[in-house]
Amino acid sequence: MMKPYLVSAIQESGITLKENQPTVIAEHICSQATLHGLRECLAGVCKDADGTAHKLFEHSFYPVAGKTGTALVADGKRGYADHVYQSSFVGYFPAGHPKYTCIVVIKNHPFAKMHFGANVAGPVFKELADKLMSLDPDIASPIPADSAVTGPDRGYAGSPVPVVNRRLIAAREVPDVRGLGLKDALYLLEGMDLRVAVRGSGKVRGQSPDPGSAFRPHETITIQLD
Repeated sequence: MMKPYLVSAIQESGITLKENQPTVIAEHICSQATLHGLRECLAGVCKDADGTAHKLFEHSFYPVAGKTGTALVADGKRGYADHVYQSSFVGYFPAGHPKYTCIVVIKNHPFAKMHFGANVAGPVFKELADKLMSLDPDIASPIPADSAVTGPDRGYAGSPVPVVNRRLIAAREVPDVRGLGLKDALYLLEGMDLRVAVRGSGKVRGQSPDPGSAFRPHETITIQLD
């Protein structure tokens, strides 16, 4: 908490007579116990069975802590008559050792059937987060045993398996794309001169031929998503 001030400095004839410096009133906005409880609640939103974003991050390969938001907002002169909702999701990830924080706020059209934060803003947040995490797989690695992170963040951050592994891929071996989203799987497979047949939607749960199998250029690989 910072002490507020309006004037940075007072000068006369180019000479500084007085200068105000930023002053800290309180180092922490709450106690460590309160902070720990808040982190538990935010992580629970995304991982507990009754969390409002549980289904959204149920199969995520990294932990997220966040909060959904749904608010009825006024629409100009029409006020609240058109039932316009503002959907939001704010969070940080990976939850156990955060590197990124993001907020997504979307104003829906009048009488939108789907307007809850988890259904509208949440998927946008997740797509952004998935992209960031897939580009930097080391972030999703388990927390070291000597880490200072305790409580609900420990274990939850380390238990999921990263869907992108930093490893060498043999030039003529089918890569393992299980767990990847469709865009990332296509980018990897088509970049190796493979033709891709897609079945279903969601994350890749199965593939044929199996990972590590030899293949010829322009051979077709089938991926099953769900």
